[in-house]
Amino acid sequence: MSAKKTEEEISNLSVGLAPMEGVTDFATRLWIAQNGAPDFTTTPFLRVTKDYPSKRISANFLPEIQLSKEHGIVPCIPQLMASSEDDLIRIAGHFLEKVGFIDINCGCPSPTVVGHGAGSSLLQNPDRFSEYLERIISACGAGKISVKMRLGFHHENEFARLLEILRNLPLARLTVHGRTRADRYTGSARWSFIGEAARRLPYPVFGSGDVVSASSLQTRYKDAPQVAGVIIGRGALRDPWIFARLRDPSLRVGKEEFRLRLIQFIVLQEVQALAAETLPELAGGGIFAFPSESERRNLREFILKQLNAVFCKVPSMANFNPEDPAQWTLGRASLARGKMLWNYLRSGLGVAPELTTRILRAPTWVGFIEALDDIVVQLPEDDVGLTHRPEWDWVYAGAGHTGQAAERE
Repeated sequence: MSAKKTEEEISNLSVGLAPMEGVTDFATRLWIAQNGAPDFTTTPFLRVTKDYPSKRISANFLPEIQLSKEHGIVPCIPQLMASSEDDLIRIAGHFLEKVGFIDINCGCPSPTVVGHGAGSSLLQNPDRFSEYLERIISACGAGKISVKMRLGFHHENEFARLLEILRNLPLARLTVHGRTRADRYTGSARWSFIGEAARRLPYPVFGSGDVVSASSLQTRYKDAPQVAGVIIGRGALRDPWIFARLRDPSLRVGKEEFRLRLIQFIVLQEVQALAAETLPELAGGGIFAFPSESERRNLREFILKQLNAVFCKVPSMANFNPEDPAQWTLGRASLARGKMLWNYLRSGLGVAPELTTRILRAPTWVGFIEALDDIVVQLPEDDVGLTHRPEWDWVYAGAGHTGQAAERE
C-alpha cells in the first residue's frame, strides 16, 4: 500500500472523541468541538441500575439531542452501562426516540464496575455475553445498538470466541480497544486484532488505543486498514486540535490562541458547575457556532466575545472582564479540571518540566494564571508546537515513568 493511498484512505475515516469517565462531560465535549470538531463524540457511560435513573434522565447528560452543527455541536452517541439487560432496555428507549443508536460499554476495567457484573466483566463468559446482547437487540431492534469492548478479560486469545458471537448480531457498529481488561491502560494496543474484527464483521468496526498524532494513526491503520473509523481519548487531551490536524497537517496553533482556549476550558467548567443548564442555552443561541473565515482571522476577538457572552449570562460572573483573567475568582473544582487538562497539554510542549509542574502546584486561580503566563511567553508566537513526545508518555499512561503510551477510553 502506497503512502499516498494510505493518506487518502485515512482522510475518509470517521474520527471521534472517545468517552472518558469523569472527563468528557458536555462542557468538555463542547470545548473539544470548538478546537478540532471531531466527526462525533460519545458520552461517558450512564451507569444504569434497578433504581437509577428512576424516571427522568438529566437534560445535562446529552444536551446535543436538541442542538446541531449550526450551534457549534457535533453529533453525540449516548453510552449506557448495566449488568442487567432489563435495566438497560428500560433506559435505552428514552434515547432511541431521538438518536439512531446507543452504545453499550462492555470494556470498562474498573474493579468497582467489574465487581458489579458490568463493563468488561461481561467478556468473562462468552455465553453470558451472547445472551446479554441478544436480549437487548431483540428489545431495541436491529441496528439500534453498538458495542464498545476490549480484546478479552484475561487474555487476547479470548477475542476469537467473542468475534464468533458478534458476527451473528445485527449491531450498528463495534468499537474495539486493543487491550484486555487485565492490561488496563498499560502496554501497547494490538491493532492487528482490531483489523481482524474489521475484516470479519458485516458492520462498521472502529479502532481505539494509542492514536496520538497523524503518524501514529498511519501506523495503527496499517494493521487494520478495513476499519471504518477511530476514536481518540487521551490523545485529544494532549492535543485538543488533533481532529482538525488530521484533516490539515499544516494547522498551527499560536500561543495566544493556546492560552485563551485553556482559559475558556476552565470557564466552561465553572459555568457547568454553577449553572449547567446555561451552556446548552448559550449553544442554542449560537454563541458557540463555528467561526466564519473572517472570525478565524481574528480568533482572539472571537473567543473573547464567547467569554463575554458567558459572563453576561451567569450572575456570579457578571463582573468578569474577559481581557483580564487575573482579576477573576474561580472555584476549586473548575481549577482542578484545568490542572487535569494541563497535565496532558504539557506533555506536548517543549518546555522545561519544572515550569510545567508549577501550574499543577498553584493553590489559586491567580497563581495558575501567573504560572501559565510565564510559560506562554516562552512559547513560539505562531505555533506552540504541540506534538507527541514519547518521553512524556508516562504523564497519561497510568504506568509510571516507564509506562508505554495508552489511551484511557
